[in-house]
Amino acid sequence: MFVYKNNLINIKAYVVKENNLFLNILNMLYYQSNIIETDIYEFYYFVKYIVVNKRDKMVIINLLDNTKREFEQINIVNSNYRSQDEKIIVLKKENKNLFISNLNNFEEIIILSHYQWEFIYLYNKKIFIYDKSSLKSISLHTGDYEWQTDLSHYRYKRTGERHEARIQQVIGVWEGQLLVWMDGNKFLSLSVETGELLWEINRWEYVEGKGHGYYFGHGVHLDETKGKCYLFEGTCYIEIDLATQKATTLWQEDIITYGRLFGRPNFTPDYIYFLIGGVCSTSIGVFDRKTLQIVWQHNFVFDQSGAEYIMLNQPPQVADDKLYVLDTGGTLHIFERTEV
Repeated sequence: MFVYKNNLINIKAYVVKENNLFLNILNMLYYQSNIIETDIYEFYYFVKYIVVNKRDKMVIINLLDNTKREFEQINIVNSNYRSQDEKIIVLKKENKNLFISNLNNFEEIIILSHYQWEFIYLYNKKIFIYDKSSLKSISLHTGDYEWQTDLSHYRYKRTGERHEARIQQVIGVWEGQLLVWMDGNKFLSLSVETGELLWEINRWEYVEGKGHGYYFGHGVHLDETKGKCYLFEGTCYIEIDLATQKATTLWQEDIITYGRLFGRPNFTPDYIYFLIGGVCSTSIGVFDRKTLQIVWQHNFVFDQSGAEYIMLNQPPQVADDKLYVLDTGGTLHIFERTEV
């Protein structure tokens, strides 16, 4: 399905969007083989913009006309931030207060003072902020708190002991429901307007005797048009019907026979691109969502003679008939599709 084409070294980060490849090579930002910014430490893609964090300022690059705007003492906060509107970004001013801004006109919409929350999710006219097991809703227009929900009563078992379950992922919003995934494979639906718990799933169908079933926590995929969520992790591929609140295991592999654990999935309409190997992944694979089969796998043999163990820890990316995956040693591996 794919053949190894080439690799690029000294890559700190990369983004593949709309068949365009952006690279951070030794703190220089490359686009279409040209250096468009230097002395960077991270960058983010927003439709027609690239937003670059530098040590003392932020630079916004318009990819349509190549114009730049610079802002002193401001950095974008994006590693733990998600939004359904790619024009809206979250910024940190003078290393303390956060404010929400519109990329098109850079107007300050709202300021969050004394910010102590770890994650932010923006939806429509609301800001959801969460940390560990507490979740709050804030009005995007007024900045007022609308509701707070404490989920610290949820527990899960690990190494024989019960622990407080943490929020692993705010998956998204579907028909007025805020979908949340917590430790211990707990799937919750909360009212967007009130924070009230609407329903939950914490028991999962799987085939007994096939070994490791689930260790979910990242990469739950929401298909809003179908009203379903999908999980591909551990040894299972699961569909959750949000209308009926029913979870169905569509496929499960026998770990005793194959010895494979899946994680870090990247969902596309026809395929799932994923890592193989648990926390020390050294392989990638492709799963056909229609035939329910793993149709391709590549095993890397990394040079482990250095001080750090080389592995994979980011989801594979696909664009323009190419597959990309970055290893922890800074090498970007590029594959080319052999068939459509």
